[in-house]
Amino acid sequence: QIPSDRLWRLLKLSPILHLNEEEALQLAREKKVETAAKTLCEKTQAPVIVTLGSQGCWLKLPNQPGVRLPVKPANVVDTIGAGDSHAGTVLAMLGQGKSLLEAALMANRISREVVQSEGALLSAERFERIRRNEDEADDVVLSF
Repeated sequence: QIPSDRLWRLLKLSPILHLNEEEALQLAREKKVETAAKTLCEKTQAPVIVTLGSQGCWLKLPNQPGVRLPVKPANVVDTIGAGDSHAGTVLAMLGQGKSLLEAALMANRISREVVQSEGALLSAERFERIRRNEDEADDVVLSF
């Protein structure tokens, strides 16, 4: 547990926040994900990603409305590693020069695949197919 004053000092450094729904609601002291993400984005002046399990994730960028990025249904076998794979994919995609939107969409796809197998790993072959977009992309229509 990080003391509250220290936590808010850290948040003033404008980190990109990547939280699950429970963490976002608790940190922002809000009851709705949309409001929590907006509150945190306003406090940090940085993007906020809130993972929503089977509902994908919520992305809030400064000075833009938030948007839910859906994910196709999964045959859930094991949820271990879903959040870590989501966060790791976001970081990896940003490191490759992709936008946060592109990163979050790919993170949804990778996490969806991770929960469909035992353990937190994807086969190299499966990962390559996803990376090369051989699988159908999620049908996402966004407007800002």
